[in-house]
Amino acid sequence: MKKLGALILSVAAAGSLMASEYKYSITPMFGGIEPLNKEFLDDSTSLGARLGYNIDSKQTLELGYDFMDSIDYRGINPKRDTDSHQFGLNYLYHFLDSSDKVRPYLLAGVGVQDFTNNLAGLKDGGIGNLGLGLKVLITEALALRLEARDFIRFDDGGHTLAYTAGLAIPFGKVEKEAPAPVKKVEEAPTKPADSDNDGVADSEDKCPNTPVGVEVTLDGCPLDTDGDGVADYKDECRGHPMA
Repeated sequence: MKKLGALILSVAAAGSLMASEYKYSITPMFGGIEPLNKEFLDDSTSLGARLGYNIDSKQTLELGYDFMDSIDYRGINPKRDTDSHQFGLNYLYHFLDSSDKVRPYLLAGVGVQDFTNNLAGLKDGGIGNLGLGLKVLITEALALRLEARDFIRFDDGGHTLAYTAGLAIPFGKVEKEAPAPVKKVEEAPTKPADSDNDGVADSEDKCPNTPVGVEVTLDGCPLDTDGDGVADYKDECRGHPMA
């Protein structure tokens, strides 16, 4: 028992570093069984594990294995016992989302049970089970799991109550798609005002009212190629400089 407890705690410590969104989980479990009717066996303890696949935030498919060691037969002298192995596939439905602290769930499934020592008409064969459980979130990646199930043997209708506790440890983190980068819309540069449309901004135009189409200098004034003080577009005697 001490070794089992140490194993569960060490696995749990490794799992505690994980985050909250995962595709799979593994759950070591320990508990007991109590025959209810048509049973040939006494109460016993069980040890098992569950491997789960999360379909979505509320639904899980789970493979399970349980081992019961040295279960005593009832009313047989000399005293005899048997081991039991159970393999099953269960469907779990959770009533709350994975981010909630406490998550109740229902389960149902089928499987097979094998006994190492068949006596008193006890046979290997198929089993079904119905149950309910509770997951209590300890950290983002570790949950205490409590569960009760009713196992029904198909061959004779025998019922056995199983009650277990374990630690649910997730793995296989789901990678979320990164949000698409927001494209920054670059604004077109504002063109400086040019009231007379001569190609020279008003802030630099020394002759702001130049008629449209007149050639201008860099400071926005009309050209005066002969330097006579009369702009070319008004000069009727171009080429005659000022005397």
